[in-house]
Amino acid sequence: MEEFLNKEKNIYAINWVLLGLSLIWFIASFFMDTATDNGTFVQRSGAILVLFGVITEYSLFQIDTTEKNNSVNIGNKPSETKRKMPKVYHTLKAFAHIYIVVGTFVWGYIDLLI
Repeated sequence: MEEFLNKEKNIYAINWVLLGLSLIWFIASFFMDTATDNGTFVQRSGAILVLFGVITEYSLFQIDTTEKNNSVNIGNKPSETKRKMPKVYHTLKAFAHIYIVVGTFVWGYIDLLI
């Protein structure tokens, strides 16, 4: 169990790094496009936001699935003693959803606004 928790912490850290890098990429692309009046870099950075949001969501889904598979089954029903997910899990999940929604908007419409 301790090995799983250490792996889980590493997954959280990797996801924070991915989300941070995609945000930095978006901001840099925004300033490059406003300086050059191009609009394509920031639009493509929306795709990066969506991609990293989906990667984060998938890795959180894997943590949740592993947790469900490791829970004790009584009869054919899962036990009610499922571990409460940490706050970082829920925070990352919210950020992943925000990245997916904002990234989709940026990907599709930001060139019309710049």
